[in-house]
Amino acid sequence: MAFELYDGPRGTIKLIKKEDKRYVEFTCKQCQDVIHVPVTLTQLNTWAAGAMIQHAFPELSADVRELFISGICGPCFDKLFREV
Repeated sequence: MAFELYDGPRGTIKLIKKEDKRYVEFTCKQCQDVIHVPVTLTQLNTWAAGAMIQHAFPELSADVRELFISGICGPCFDKLFREV
């Protein structure tokens, strides 16, 4: 398993290469869980060029897209911003 660093709009992200697939590796800023998200270089480049996250990664859930935006996983985001 090899990796490379990719400069995205929110800073440098770790891009893991496994066989013929690529995954962005995130470590949640709250719970420290490590999450691997499957992506293509086309998607990453579209996002880096300024596309809205939901257009660059339409197949990803809102929880997973939040990792790209804030670095916080879905469960932690829900705990931080739960309704009162």
